[in-house]
Amino acid sequence: MRQNKNQNKQTKQTKRREKFNFKPWLITVGVIALIFGVFSLIYFIQNHRTVLKFTYENGEYYDKKNDITYVPAPMCYSFCLKSGEEYAVSDRLTFYYVGYKDADDKVHMCDPTAWLTTSFEEGAVIYYNPEKVSLPETKDFGWEEIYLCNTGGTLFATQELDPMVTARLLNAYFEAPEEENLFESRFDMEYLKEVRVTSYRYPWLHMIMRLYTDGMGSYYLASFYDSKMVKTDSEVFIPFFEDQEKQNGNN
Repeated sequence: MRQNKNQNKQTKQTKRREKFNFKPWLITVGVIALIFGVFSLIYFIQNHRTVLKFTYENGEYYDKKNDITYVPAPMCYSFCLKSGEEYAVSDRLTFYYVGYKDADDKVHMCDPTAWLTTSFEEGAVIYYNPEKVSLPETKDFGWEEIYLCNTGGTLFATQELDPMVTARLLNAYFEAPEEENLFESRFDMEYLKEVRVTSYRYPWLHMIMRLYTDGMGSYYLASFYDSKMVKTDSEVFIPFFEDQEKQNGNN
């Protein structure tokens, strides 16, 4: 009888151990579920950030939360890359993060307390915080590549300028005597294309210039930032139009 009691006791203890003995596969499932939950939370936070509310006054936008006033940059500036993520809204506009891609095609986002932009539909205007950053002048922009665009910013050709060509273009523009400024004459010339210049110093910005011709084979580069237009080396721009004519002929 005592033996039966011992056997019953051992049986109960065995069942109790089996009841609380977690199998390895259950532990694995639990760890996977925990990891999935953590990543889901991170994704949710990243995609549900609080969008700030800006107020408008006299052409400027005020971020009350961070005590920042954003002012619009002249239309000769535009962004290189706009993220699809909203940073702030106002009664008039939606503001987005400004970014750029490096040589390895990696995306970098600028500090939103310094740089923001609107969408193309809202004018693609750069807004910046003048207490934190300043806009580069044409001569200090750090020219790197030239993009020739149709009206509205549609890119049809691109050419990376080699140092020799860049030097000729810079010399023609910046070293032209004041009396050779033909800015007012642009009204008598044919507007050809929008010129977008990229920068190695400010990789998130484009500087927008205008290309004109007199119809006799000469090209003129105009900047509304400087209110200046000078005759440029036609060899810089002729390849753009030759390539475009070839593309049109193949279509």
